[in-house]
Amino acid sequence: QEPGIFDGMVGRIAVHADRLDRARRVLELADDSPGGVVDHDLDTIRGGIAAREGRVADALSLYRSALAGYREAGCRFDVALVVLDMALLIGPDEPAVAAVIPEGRAILESLGADPLLARLSAAEELAAASDELPLASLQQHRPGAGQV
Repeated sequence: QEPGIFDGMVGRIAVHADRLDRARRVLELADDSPGGVVDHDLDTIRGGIAAREGRVADALSLYRSALAGYREAGCRFDVALVVLDMALLIGPDEPAVAAVIPEGRAILESLGADPLLARLSAAEELAAASDELPLASLQQHRPGAGQV
């Protein structure tokens, strides 16, 4: 099965649902990467897996790679989705995440993506309100945690 937009979204949804087994299966199906934007989709899934596993440095590196590729390809909505993934899975209090939030917010605003803007804002508010909570507690209460 050749990966595509649908497969990339399946992997992303699996990561947000904390179904890393399914996210990894999407990566396996795409083992012979066709290149182009799909490579950035795969980096996004790998970044999400790394974030879920607590490998923040790896996640940031993969997300940066995906962001650069999407920007170069002119895929603005994908840039915004990666920023949202970073905010939800790593947290907006991480400096590298905080640095890209304005770009993601501007894209979502320009597209009128109010539900996604609400999720981004909720992640920021949660992080601001819970500076004293341990990371595991935050991840359980992040918007969309455990939801498909």
